[in-house]
Amino acid sequence: YLDTFGGLAREYGMVVVGGSTYLYDEESSALRNRAFVFDVDGMVLGYQDKLNLAPDEQGLALPGTDLRVIDTRHGRLGLLIGRDALYPELGRLLAIQDADIFVGIAASPGTAQAAIVRSAMSLRAEENQVFAAVSFMLGPNHLSRGTQEEFFGQSAVLAPISLTSKGDGILIQAGTNRTEALIAAEVDRSALQQLRETSRFRPRGEINLGSLG
Repeated sequence: YLDTFGGLAREYGMVVVGGSTYLYDEESSALRNRAFVFDVDGMVLGYQDKLNLAPDEQGLALPGTDLRVIDTRHGRLGLLIGRDALYPELGRLLAIQDADIFVGIAASPGTAQAAIVRSAMSLRAEENQVFAAVSFMLGPNHLSRGTQEEFFGQSAVLAPISLTSKGDGILIQAGTNRTEALIAAEVDRSALQQLRETSRFRPRGEINLGSLG
């Protein structure tokens, strides 16, 4: 895993977020569902463990214990693996750590679950005023111990709605939810910072929690 993704990052001179895999964690003597981020020289910049395991992962791996932002030369990344994207609290914790970009990776059995994860990533981008990328594993399901429904998902690069030309929060997306594709988009970090400072809606800094405050 490390040689493959590190080699790709080095070969193409890109920061790469590798797909998650089950790896043995020596510190806790347990399996974790873990994804690594690689720098342009192939070296590991950091990793994130999946915090919220799917039912068919119970007994196979342990959930992660930390949620950390990873510094890269292109900004601060926050990784949300699978159903971690569904929890607004996790996105907000990444935003508090000054994340610039959320990256969601998922293997979602069935079209409905894939659409839920994709929709959640759009919301995380809007409510935290960040850019987001979501990437799905597609095709035959050889991983699940329960359902064998195929993996679907329409990968995309997302942004707050007001920073997209069509006002839909999408910078670019794959053509369908069942075919692999290579997509790319340019993100304007200065426009994002201006949005955070001047928008009439500033979710990162303005929140009234009522009695929960």
